[in-house]
Parts: sequence; C-alpha cells; structure tokens
Amino acid sequence: MGISVVGKMNEYHKYIKSHYFIVGIGNNSIREKIVNELNNSHAKFATIIHPNACIGSDVIINHGTVIMAGSIINSSTRIGHHSIINTGANVDHDNLIMNFVHISPGVNLAGGVKVGTKTWLGIGSSVINNIDIHSNCIIGAGSVVIHNIIIEGTYVGSPAKLIRKNS
Repeated sequence: MGISVVGKMNEYHKYIKSHYFIVGIGNNSIREKIVNELNNSHAKFATIIHPNACIGSDVIINHGTVIMAGSIINSSTRIGHHSIINTGANVDHDNLIMNFVHISPGVNLAGGVKVGTKTWLGIGSSVINNIDIHSNCIIGAGSVVIHNIIIEGTYVGSPAKLIRKNS
C-alpha cells in the first residue's frame, strides 16, 4: 500500500523523537503493554480516522485511537486512548468508550452506552441504549447486550449471558 516499515519493535527508540506511533494490534492487553513501553520512552501517538468515517459534532477521540472506514460516531461521544473502532461500526450519541477498547466490524452501540477499559465487542454484536459494560469483558460475535454487565468475563448470545468469569 506504499507504506514503508521503518524498523522492528526492538528498534523503536531510534524513531521516538521523529515519528508518531500507532499500535494497531487488536488484542487489547498486548496493545496496552506495547503502548506502556512506548510511553516510558516518551513516544508521541497519532490518532487515525479513515476519510470514509462519519464523525458527529462534539465527539472527543483521544490519541492512539483508530477509526476505520464506514464507522459512524455520533454526537457527544467520548472515545479513550488507544482504542479501535473497526470497519462499519455504529457508535450512537452520548457514548463513553474507555481506553484500549476494541469495537469489531459491524458492532452497533445505541445511545448512552459505557464500554469499560480493555473490553472487546465481537463482530456484529449490539448493545441497547443506556447500558454499562464492565472493563475487561469480551462480548461474543453477534451477541445482544440488554442488561448492564457488572462482572468481568466473556458473554455470548441473545440476550448476552456470562459463560466465563475472568480469573
């Protein structure tokens, strides 16, 4: 695609002063670990928004976040640091997406949803309005969240149910 690789991960220190970084790894915990290592070296982070994304008014997107093609982020939504809003995701109004969240392709979030730090929403999952999802959760592909999620773990189905607590 015409984008050159300037070095390997163990060579990043050569580029700290001259480049902005983006960590494009889907796994939230691995992304956080690499970001923390880069932060310790005073790296600067880019925010990338695809030109075919639609961003509403009064939206805040923090550094290190990537918004992919076809995503819609509606008004008054806040997106934390180093999150991924993947292809064709719909994030409606007044949502709060915390740090290191991964919203997969085709996810639909109604208004007033809060997604906790390091939570991953699987492809095609949906969340009704005014729902809080705890940090460190996995919402399975195609799942439908209709109740607050207050326990860290993995949730699947319609409606989404806990199948495994985090240890």
